[in-house]
Amino acid sequence: MLQAVMQRKAQMQQVFIYASAIIVIVATIYLGFSLIKNLTSTACEGQTVQFMDEVSKVIAQNSAYGSVNPKTRVSATCDAGKLCFVDITAIGNKQFNVLGTDTQAKGLISLVRQGVKTNVYLIGDKGAIPIGFDEKIIVGHDPSTTLTDADVASGRAYVCVEQSNGYQFSTNGYGRFVRVSP
Repeated sequence: MLQAVMQRKAQMQQVFIYASAIIVIVATIYLGFSLIKNLTSTACEGQTVQFMDEVSKVIAQNSAYGSVNPKTRVSATCDAGKLCFVDITAIGNKQFNVLGTDTQAKGLISLVRQGVKTNVYLIGDKGAIPIGFDEKIIVGHDPSTTLTDADVASGRAYVCVEQSNGYQFSTNGYGRFVRVSP
């Protein structure tokens, strides 16, 4: 009888050891996944900052009057989707609209109409993500003309570029401004 009680105690201890081991293993796996997720998120945030620096650098390099670069390229980010540029004169215009078929760009409407001082956006699964502001960017016209409310309302005040091994777009320099087109 004493042997049966001792055997039962040994079995209970063994079950407790296995349960403890399972808890430790699950906790280790959970912490590992959490750490990897946080590292990836932090890396993407840093990459987004570098991305806007790269866009600003490209705009500055192509702003010389008469410069034309039909194949300007910037690298893609973690949140790679569309890269959109909004004309500097459209910011705050209550008439701003996007093209009817461009459902992904709908998130730009409220941000631009509210006057958010941003004219470079990434559009992806999370909607429109404001990336930065560059006062030289114009879209769809040259600096000698201005966008009318009709132009802004018809979707001519922004341009989006699809991601394909980075983003490629054209730039035309006007000195103080750079016209961006797909």
